[in-house]
Amino acid sequence: MIQPTTTTSGLSTTTTSSTTTTIVLPFPTTTTLPLCFQAPESIASNFNGTSIAQNAFIWFNSVLSVHGPHPADFTVRCDDSTIDFVAGGERYVLDVPSASVAFSSSATVATTEFNAASNEWETVIPSSAPAGNAFLTGLGFQVPVDFPGGIKPVTWTCRFSSDAPGVMVSWKWSAAVYTDFSTDPDALGVKPVDGRRSAHGNADHAGTPETFRASVIGGARGGGGSNFTGGYSSTRAGKCPLCQDDHVPPALSRRIRKARMLSARVARAGSGGQAEKLQTRLARSLGGIGRLISRAEAVGRISPSCARALQKVLQGMVVDARVRTG
Repeated sequence: MIQPTTTTSGLSTTTTSSTTTTIVLPFPTTTTLPLCFQAPESIASNFNGTSIAQNAFIWFNSVLSVHGPHPADFTVRCDDSTIDFVAGGERYVLDVPSASVAFSSSATVATTEFNAASNEWETVIPSSAPAGNAFLTGLGFQVPVDFPGGIKPVTWTCRFSSDAPGVMVSWKWSAAVYTDFSTDPDALGVKPVDGRRSAHGNADHAGTPETFRASVIGGARGGGGSNFTGGYSSTRAGKCPLCQDDHVPPALSRRIRKARMLSARVARAGSGGQAEKLQTRLARSLGGIGRLISRAEAVGRISPSCARALQKVLQGMVVDARVRTG
């Protein structure tokens, strides 16, 4: 089996065999948050039957969504991201920029920027409106030779991490072809979210390169026209564990989940008598959960590091309640 062994810098490409091409862009991996999954997540899908001409650009783009109770402020990261496929007998392994998607209680509008210093996409979403898809990461790839239609499989891999234990993360990817594009990611005008919840103010999908919409054509997973991102792959979903090294007792996990739901009710209540009652209930619930954590640690059901992680989750809920009702 021939392995992809090439290492290159910039946008150059070196071929080490007749069947393998590895393209490595200067995008470092910078995982700094607890991993959500034990191994990188991969989604395999296919290109449609339209051939892709040499020097056209494929815009690979991915989105995520979060589900269930979560803190007011948290981040989801994607690192070690690659796209792997074979076209015309040649294998391509593309390194994709890392990404951070921050849900922020202080943000009022969704934004996406490319940080050239760290070589990663940075998206900020108001935590008051987290529903729908948010842009995750993307890569513009200029096709070096004519590509046939029907390339399969095309596999996108990403390692997810988050500082919000227990949050559910779903993601998927797509790809569209453009006759004109930019090698400067920040010049693409990437739309951060679906619908009209950003400065772009249109109904385009998250991940649309707004600057180059007029240059989209059919190919990859798109049909041209107004399909600026291409059709989506299947969706993969997973729940970031409450603890990295332990199985949290089910009863304790349920109590934490209910407390997060109560915290969300506190946020919706705003201020006034009803809010004060809910805050009292939340404080009582968190106190009880704290005692359960201490007992579980004392009898060896969870490790000290897991107990510290869970206590941090409770502290985060206290801060969230103050932020959302302040």
